[in-house]
Amino acid sequence: MSNIVVQDIKSRGIEAFSYIDSDSLPQSTAEIREIAKQAANAICQHFERLTDLQDEMQDLSSEAKNAKSDLKNTLSFGFLGESKNDKRMNLLTEKSILQDEHNIEMAKLLQTSISLSLLSAKLSSAMINEMQICVKKGFENTDGRIKRLSQNSEKQAMLLIQNLKQTKGKASKMGWIMAVVVFVVVALGAFIVAKFAM
Repeated sequence: MSNIVVQDIKSRGIEAFSYIDSDSLPQSTAEIREIAKQAANAICQHFERLTDLQDEMQDLSSEAKNAKSDLKNTLSFGFLGESKNDKRMNLLTEKSILQDEHNIEMAKLLQTSISLSLLSAKLSSAMINEMQICVKKGFENTDGRIKRLSQNSEKQAMLLIQNLKQTKGKASKMGWIMAVVVFVVVALGAFIVAKFAM
């Protein structure tokens, strides 16, 4: 059973948690630990993807700020080529597209966090341990190599760990509403951090 869940996580990434229910989880500690390890890797890869998107958006903002008309535009008195404003608009449009992609990825991470916190107490504990290992030692990327989290991704991972710890007991007592509220706050906090980082 756990091999099916692990393969599902490997192939789908964090989206796999939308389809896993607590009845399909194994009960042995070793199997839960393996699922948690794969889940932690998928989440860390997702954090890095978010960080890459943030970096790309920041680069586009800098380019837009420093945009200049191209030589063809200057020599033709604005009739040919791209003007400074045209370049800025194109760069800011690209940034907007990346921002939308970032928001979608953030929503997926939020959904995964909620799903994980509600699946089982054993898995939640194992996830906290595996996420801490990912932060300390790195995670296995899609190429099978160990990669360290970037500084920004590490901060996001630590927020997730902190909130998993806080909601571990509360989610079982207060149900999914508490988990949703806590993770929405985390998502908003990460979104604000991303906004101010630009």
